[in-house]
Order: sequence, then structure tokens, then C-alpha cells
Amino acid sequence: MGCAPSMMRGIRVTHKEDKTSVEEFAQHKPLPYQIGAGIPTRPNSQKLVIFIFGGPQSQKGFATHELITQYDFHSINVEEIVLGYLPSRFKNTSPDQELNTASDIQELLKKDTGALSLDWIFSVIMGKLAGSMHQRFVIDIIPALSSMLRADSYSSEDESKRALQDFERSYPVFCAFDFTTALLRPTTSDKKENEKPEKEKQNLSSEMKTFLKGIDEADKGRLEKRMDAYSKCAAPFISYFAKSKRLVKIDVSSIPAAEPLTATILDVMHELRFTRSLQHNRVILFVTGESVFEHIDLAYYNMKRIRMTDVLSGKKDNESLASQIRGLKAYIERVSIPKENYAIIADALHHEAVSSTKRTTFVMQTRGFIDEYLVPSRNAPKPTVRQRLGMHAIAASPDETLLFVDPFPARLASKVGLIWSERPTSRATITPSPTGMH
Repeated sequence: MGCAPSMMRGIRVTHKEDKTSVEEFAQHKPLPYQIGAGIPTRPNSQKLVIFIFGGPQSQKGFATHELITQYDFHSINVEEIVLGYLPSRFKNTSPDQELNTASDIQELLKKDTGALSLDWIFSVIMGKLAGSMHQRFVIDIIPALSSMLRADSYSSEDESKRALQDFERSYPVFCAFDFTTALLRPTTSDKKENEKPEKEKQNLSSEMKTFLKGIDEADKGRLEKRMDAYSKCAAPFISYFAKSKRLVKIDVSSIPAAEPLTATILDVMHELRFTRSLQHNRVILFVTGESVFEHIDLAYYNMKRIRMTDVLSGKKDNESLASQIRGLKAYIERVSIPKENYAIIADALHHEAVSSTKRTTFVMQTRGFIDEYLVPSRNAPKPTVRQRLGMHAIAASPDETLLFVDPFPARLASKVGLIWSERPTSRATITPSPTGMH
């Protein structure tokens, strides 16, 4: 699967449009980490289970994505469990109470902090483990939603440890990853990118300057509250694994939030005696216009360009977003060849709500290179251009990643990812155009 970062060591690239511009493809240096002495040298059961912990800005989502795409792990996420299984549980116990949407569930959890129990969560996890053909699992037990973090079960240290002990009687845990972080300060490049020009600053009134400063402080305050809530809930679990010396601690405080952890994950997994999968990870790149291709070497990434209006049955006003995405996916599945990636010009997407209790598992905002997610073409040893792009990354499946390049709207990206990740039910109706592929 996506092994690009490890394959790119030491390659130097000269951009065609600027002969003096030289950029290193070299992989980022691994971060310092500590591996507990109590971690077994080989799997301790038929199902290998790893727990993963990390609060805001910890890049836990990226690390989970690496375990899935590089090492064949299957993800089990507590938020998906709650949003996917809690409605049916309440339908059996409280028939009069309907939970149709994620908002309904969150409202219930806010009003009733006892509605969510760790015993029930772990029983669902054990059911998933027992019924799955997968052998490796990464479990994210701490939710990001504040409504779930308020649950009484997560507030009790004794209950957290007892629930883990009960779980391990059936499924021993191999180890736990803890991505520790602090409030990360913006890097110099981030500051320059977000800074207003001097003339604009001078034109701002004192009231506007005070208002903008207040927004920054409010954002920081919300982030601190999220970190505090996460730390309180995660502490008993982390302490449990630290006591048995099965904790892998990685401090990500020293790197920018958008810096990938590929090199660190590679070193840690090598030390834990895991080998990477060499399967191809397909990338579907979504852009809002063609100007972005000035910064992307499509041949190097073995990426074919598709304009949505060329391959769908027309830009109909009554065609839903779900129909559009299913049709596009069906077209790609029909024409795709091995190791081929696709760049989608989204010129016909409908912005509309998607009614579902399910949430996309891994949505990561980053600024990086496309080759961090795929294996470049061996026929093109050097790209003609390589530039960091702002984008949202979604792991649609273990072997497929969706990248949405800025300024693609973040909410629309989540909706597309949600629809794309659906299990196939029926073939969508599409009318391919002979000019559909460029």
C-alpha cells in the first residue's frame, strides 16, 4: 500500500520552471520515542490488538491511517460504535425514544451522562473482533466528541481499568500507542502564510484588531478545554498500559501539526518486528479547478484526470450528491487498472446534507506532498514540479485514500468521504463520454 515516503530517501529534484530551485524528498527524521519493556516479542493471541491514544493536534488519525494502509490493521473507533449501534440499543430498551441522526445521539448523551457505558462499548468491540476475518486491530477508545467524553463511565478511573481487565481476559492487548502533545505554536511559515499584509493591518480599526485577537484567544481556550477533557478520560487507560510496561510513547510536541509521522511510525513498527504490506494504495484526488494541476505532475503520480461532467449522466439539478458520488465511483471501478490513481475535477457537485448516523473515521487536515500517500510511477524518476498542498485526507478504506485539495470545502469533503466509504449495494447509472479521460 502507500509506501511512497520510505521509497523517496535522498532523491533530489530540480523544478523545470526554476532551475535553481532544489528540494529534498528526504523523509522526515523520526521523533524520539520510548517502547515499554513489557511488550511481547511476538503476538500474544490469534487477534493482535493495539490501543491508540492521542488528543487534539496529536496526529493520531494519521498514525492510524499508517497502521491501516502500511501494516494491514483494521480500525475500531468508539465514535463509530456509539453512532452506529446506540440507536438500536435504545430502540430495544426505550421504544418511544427515536435516535435517527448523530445530533439526536449527542443530545441524548448531553442530557443523560449515564446512557453510555464502557461495558457496553467493550462488548460491541469484542463482538466485532469475534466476527471479523482480520487478524490485526487498532482500537481508538477515547472519543473526540465532547458529548461522549462527559459520560460517567469515562469519568471513573476504577471503571476504566476494570473494563480493560475484563476485555483482556478474552483479547489480550499487544501494546498501546500514546501520542503526547502540548499546545503547538505556529511555525514561522504558518505565521507568514496567515499574516495579513502590513497595509491591511494599518487599515484595520482598533476595534477590529481587538475583535480578531479575541477570536484567537477563544480558539486557544476551546483547544485547551478539549485537551483537558481528553487527558482526564485517557489518563486511566494510559496508566493501565504504563503499569504493565506495554506503552509506546511518542512526543509530537516538537513538530508542526502538518508534519507527517511516517518515519517515526516506520521505526517503531520495525522495532516491534512488524513488516509493511507492499500492496498499492489508490489515491483519488479531488480539486475544484484545473489551475491546481500546475503544481502536480500527473505522470509522476500515475494519475489520470477526470472531469465529473464528462463521465456522469449530465449536470442535472435533481441529481443528489449521493447519486453523483456513487456514479463517479462506479465509473472509476469500471475503467481502473492496477496502480492507477485519479484526479477528479469536481465541477458538478451538489452541496447538500447527508442523512446518516455514521461519521468518516479519518479526516486529517494537512499541508504536504501527494507522494506521502502513494507510490509514484517508476517510469518517471523525477517529477517536473513538486509542491506542498493544503488538503484534507480521508481513509475511505484500507487500500484507498481520498485527498481534497484546498479550497475544496471541508464539510463537503466529509460528505463525499462518507458516501464513498459505503458498502456497494447496486451499480449506479452512468453515461460515459469518449472524452471522459484525459
